[in-house]
This record gives sequence, C-alpha cells and structure tokens, in this order.
Amino acid sequence: MSALRDIVREAEDLLVVAVVPLDRDLYADIGSSQKVFVDLGCSSHNAMWEKNHALLFKASLEWLDKTTVEGQSNTMLKLGYE
Repeated sequence: MSALRDIVREAEDLLVVAVVPLDRDLYADIGSSQKVFVDLGCSSHNAMWEKNHALLFKASLEWLDKTTVEGQSNTMLKLGYE
C-alpha cells in the first residue's frame, strides 16, 4: 500500500481537503498563492482516527479560521514526526 498524505488547499471560495498519493509535484501544480501541504507523520487515509488526529484537526481549524497553518499560508509542513 502506498503512503498517503493529506493536502489542504483553497480553490477560490471553496476549501478542498484531498487525500492523495505522496506527490510533492502536486503542490507545485496548484496555482494558488495560498496553499499548504501537510505531511502528517504516522498517518494514512484514516488520519482523523489515528494517533496524530489532533494535529490534523488543529491544522484544519486554523486553515478555515485564518487561511494559515502554523502561521504560514504557502508552505510544505511536516507534522507529527516528533
């Protein structure tokens, strides 16, 4: 089974949460200047029920509230690897 990662991105006024195979080129292909790629450690497509679910929920809430994750609006982050 290939590794899966969650990507949170904004497309115009629509927030899209997508689960895709690990492919960092996808991040580069998204034309928006506000985009965050979250590489969530120890997680699969079931991240909302797994060990680092609180990090996923916190990142999602911040994105919805402020259009940032950890204060950044255009970045690739690794969360949950500590």
